[in-house]
Amino acid sequence: MNFEFFTLKFLALILLVSSNANAGLITHNGYTLDEETNIVTKGNLEWLQWDATKGKSITEALGEYEQTGWELATNGDISNLYRDFGWNATSDDGSGAITDSPYTVDDTTFFDSFLELFGTTVFNDTAGYGSGVNALQGVFVYYGSDSDNDEKFKLASVHSDYDVNASRYGNRAVIYGDHASSSDKYESYGIALIRRVEVPEPSTLAIFALGMMGLVLRQFKKQS
Repeated sequence: MNFEFFTLKFLALILLVSSNANAGLITHNGYTLDEETNIVTKGNLEWLQWDATKGKSITEALGEYEQTGWELATNGDISNLYRDFGWNATSDDGSGAITDSPYTVDDTTFFDSFLELFGTTVFNDTAGYGSGVNALQGVFVYYGSDSDNDEKFKLASVHSDYDVNASRYGNRAVIYGDHASSSDKYESYGIALIRRVEVPEPSTLAIFALGMMGLVLRQFKKQS
């Protein structure tokens, strides 16, 4: 009887762990944000939310995060990310790709989903700008490799549609070419950091635990 009671408690604990493992998660287009860690994951690639490094230079961001495995996102990483959201990234050299989308009333586009995942480094609802979903909100990050040795790194940006001075502007995602040095920093810009790891599915732990419990139950029956 005590063993059966223990078994029920063990099953309840596993279900609770499995449920909690999915708490605080936001998922769009195959990317999942863990709001507790500020990490966006797809497969074995992790992205630190772009606004987590807001106001830092590339040098400062790497100095803070490099020791835990984070590195600067490459041109190809950003291009692949943009392609995943259906945006123009015709090459991996990080130069000049621009995607525009019309103004929408309810903010339900991939641009808005992207900002929910990666955060915002700029928000403006002051005089002249709209409020709520009609305010200016977007994210800007430095990234890339200095392959041409000109000490300049790339800039990526995404912003949702907004109102300003009675005019309406649509959604936009842009990949700029060489833009800033590793020491440049601006209050409304972040740094795109990635980490390549093996990320187990939360359900894997529950399946493993249930399997172990099955072995324990079978052993118990043999002994009784």
